Amino acid sequence: MKKEHVPVHLRLMPEVAARFRDHIRKRGDVAALILASILETDLENVPLPEVTFVEQKPEKTNYHMPVKVFKRLQAVAAARKCSMNALLNGAIAKYTRRLQLKGKGRSTHDD
Repeated sequence: MKKEHVPVHLRLMPEVAARFRDHIRKRGDVAALILASILETDLENVPLPEVTFVEQKPEKTNYHMPVKVFKRLQAVAAARKCSMNALLNGAIAKYTRRLQLKGKGRSTHDD
């Protein structure tokens, strides 16, 4: 049987995690928000945050990502010479900021 999902162990930067949590209301929102962040963000051009966890404690989130999406994320990260984690943090930051500006979240966090 072919694998349909790949486990991803995401480490969110504190400011990204705070805005991410503001959009989680019910079970399934985590997966939907991560997937939408990837699919609705231009991964080739999204600003990459400087991911440093020396002074900041990351928030760990486990997610089962569709294989097709995982491979795309992997390819873009390789092309941009960055980690998949940095790419995901950038995509989630941009997507949740967009939701915040549309008034679809409670967040008051800045980029």
